Amino acid sequence: MRSVFLLILFSLLAGKSTPGIPMQDVLAGIRKGDAGKISRHMDDVVRITLDERTYPYSKTQSEAILRNFFRSRTVIDLSMVHQSEGEDGEVFVGDLRTRSDRHRVSIIMRARGERMVISEFRLERS
Repeated sequence: MRSVFLLILFSLLAGKSTPGIPMQDVLAGIRKGDAGKISRHMDDVVRITLDERTYPYSKTQSEAILRNFFRSRTVIDLSMVHQSEGEDGEVFVGDLRTRSDRHRVSIIMRARGERMVISEFRLERS
């Protein structure tokens, strides 16, 4: 009986996104300079800020922009300045240090159905 209960419980929870897990996956992608890993958690349209310009881009365009950013920079470290979680989203602010420069990283993730997706991604030179 217990195994049936656990099977049903697991089935119900399998489709649910655990708070914090998508953000941790995004941060791991940043640390590796892996735009593909980051893009798995993007909304269909993402507001990207880079070099003081902010535009809404499609998920494909956003991935290409981040891939280009990381192609020209080797990530050294990503440190957290602030992180918070709420019912409808998560926020991360951190300092990204690369071989050539530093950037303030700000990520806003919002609930989209059962998933948390990136709605805004900022890379501002610091």
